[in-house]
Parts: sequence; C-alpha cells; structure tokens
Amino acid sequence: MRKKTTEMVTAKALWFTTAGHARVSEEHLLDNEGKLLIKSLASCVSIGTERKVLFGEVPVEIQDQMKLKYQSGTFQFPIKYGYSLVGRIIQSPVDDLLGRLVHVLHPHQDYVYVDPDDVFVLPEDIDPKLASLLSNLETAVTAIWDAKPLLGEKILIVGFGLLGSLIARILTDKMGFQVSIHDISNHKISLAKKLGFSCTTPSQLEEKSFHLSFNCSGSYDGLQIAIDATTYEGRTVDLGWYGETKGILSLGGTFHSGRKTLISSQVSHIPNPKQWDFKSRKKICLELVEELNFSDHITRIVNFDSLPEFYKSIDKASLVDLGVIVDYS
Repeated sequence: MRKKTTEMVTAKALWFTTAGHARVSEEHLLDNEGKLLIKSLASCVSIGTERKVLFGEVPVEIQDQMKLKYQSGTFQFPIKYGYSLVGRIIQSPVDDLLGRLVHVLHPHQDYVYVDPDDVFVLPEDIDPKLASLLSNLETAVTAIWDAKPLLGEKILIVGFGLLGSLIARILTDKMGFQVSIHDISNHKISLAKKLGFSCTTPSQLEEKSFHLSFNCSGSYDGLQIAIDATTYEGRTVDLGWYGETKGILSLGGTFHSGRKTLISSQVSHIPNPKQWDFKSRKKICLELVEELNFSDHITRIVNFDSLPEFYKSIDKASLVDLGVIVDYS
C-alpha cells in the first residue's frame, strides 16, 4: 500500500560549518512529489575524503567533480557532505519500493528525500551497517580492476585503513592472492595481524619483491614506499586523494630502470565500461558483503547526534580506525 503524507518532515543533518568544525542541525524537508522518503539506519564515514572536506582542502579545480547530487552548500562552507547511507523507504510513489531497505549516495542525515532511480535495493536480511560499506567496496573493486592482478603475484598494500583492509580481504579471501600489509601505525599493524593478514618487515621492503602494490595511505611517503617496494616492471595503484597537499616523489632510482608503472584509480569511472557498468559493480559489491566477513572491518560505531565530537578527533581516528559507521537508532 502506498504511503502518502503532506506533513512537513523535520530532519537532522550533519554540516561542516567552518574548517575543522561540524554540527548537527535541524531542517524542514518539504513534501517532494515523486520522491522517496527514507528513514536512515546507518551511514559510513569516509575518513580520508571527509577529512579533506572538513578542513577545506578540496582544490578549486576539482570541486565541480567532487560535488554530489544531494550535497548542500559549497566547499567554502558550510557544506553537507557524505556518500554512503542505508535506510528504509517510508514514503514512496512506487508501491513496490515502500518498506524496502536501500543504499543511496547521500550525506549523513536521519531522514532524506531522494529520486527513485538513485536507490539500490538491498536484501532484507542484510545488516545495514555492513551495507553502508558498499561505497568503499566500489572503490576497492575499481582499484582491483585497474590493477589487473595476475595469478601468483605478490601484492603489497601500504596503508591499512578501511580501503586498504577491504582490498586486502577481497584479494586474499575471494581471489586467493598472497598479500602483505605495511602501515606506519603500530596499532594498525596489530589490527591487520588480528584480522589474519601478513605484515611486511623492513627487509621485505628492501628486497623490492612485490609485483603489485596499492597505496591506500593518502600520503606521498606511502606512495614512495609502494613504488620502491615493487620489482622489475612492477605496478603501483595509487588510491590516495591528496587534495591541496603537495609532496615530493623520488623517481631517480629504480622507477625508470625498473620499467615500473604508476596507475591512478578513481571510483567515479569504470575501467572496462564494455564489460561493467555502475549497477553491475554495485551488485558485485553486494555479493562481497554477503560472502565475506567484513564485520571485523568496522571498528567504531558513532551515534548520529555524537558525530560533531567524532570529527573533532578525526585525525586520531585515521590512525586507529578502519570502518566508522554512523548509527541512527
């Protein structure tokens, strides 16, 4: 049965108000004809990207590319930003969508209006918190497609945040690769070992024995380590988004003589559009959520009303956390 209401909906949304500051504010959502009304259950904080937005570090030349459909405000502040939300449809112009659990690219907000074409319907038995990892999984899957790993290759992942950990899980448990983890944080190394991953020693990095490396650290130092650790004709996939941060790379050593390749990866594009599209990629990611154990990749659950406090310590969170999930219950 279709649910229809003309009542004004009061929602609470997370805003970045000025550089380094966030607050939860109430706003009135006017009844949107033809749109779905969703009650949020969980959303995922993308620590690296959201930190750049929080501190106003998005370069002017890419702000149009970074803008999301349901984003409000601008990167000059205030801004409402975020892109992985799971909720239940409580009002719908389409009968068969009413009551369904869905994933949508939307900022952190407890009630949202969206177009029916923008939701991805989820199975009823899926954990909303795990489903909120879908956007990050899309980034991980795209990076693996870009890398084209070959049977028997040794793989290094530099930076054991949420993205690095998801790539490691897919490569090992789904694809059967030998993967090693490197991170400057002792806590992250301990966490990687607890999750069953092997970690590199200094001698392993010096041996330059990895055929493929992924830089998920978001730093130029991490990128340098990833490049240097690869062997002859090794490939490095860089997933770090640097914003306005400038850095130095040393390419005068084995980069050219070793015929090494540096590959950029970005989730907004499909590497092989003749074979895959955005919808099929999302379905693959859903299958991964259902098949693999990602629950241990969620290291912190934050109540929605407590989000502003979390953003005050986001730098610390980047050193200790993998998945940070917002709970709206």
